[in-house]
Amino acid sequence: MRRTFGMRGRYHWPAGEMLLDIDARIEELLPSREEVQKLIKQNLKRGPEASQHPSGKILPEGMSRDHARNSRAISEHPEIVAKIKAQARENEDIPSRMAVLNAIHYEKERKESERRG
Repeated sequence: MRRTFGMRGRYHWPAGEMLLDIDARIEELLPSREEVQKLIKQNLKRGPEASQHPSGKILPEGMSRDHARNSRAISEHPEIVAKIKAQARENEDIPSRMAVLNAIHYEKERKESERRG
């Protein structure tokens, strides 16, 4: 009898891990945060005719601001990405972008609550 796995099987781990690696590498295509701020200020000085959304012309074509923000967050937290990948392997699950972003958000909230008291 041939054993098969659904979408959540060990044969799909590499695909999920590769997608997370790709998301982290996308950040390399983005301008630095300082460049983004500079370009936004330049667009705002030109007035409303320059662009309805100043950041619209800053990102590579076809990339949304949310995707850019998520890619930056993933690339800035490689330790959390590694932890999510390990947990997914252990649980025979596929590591996902959402799991990483939730873990990053949780970590930020935890640090903020420790800082407050």
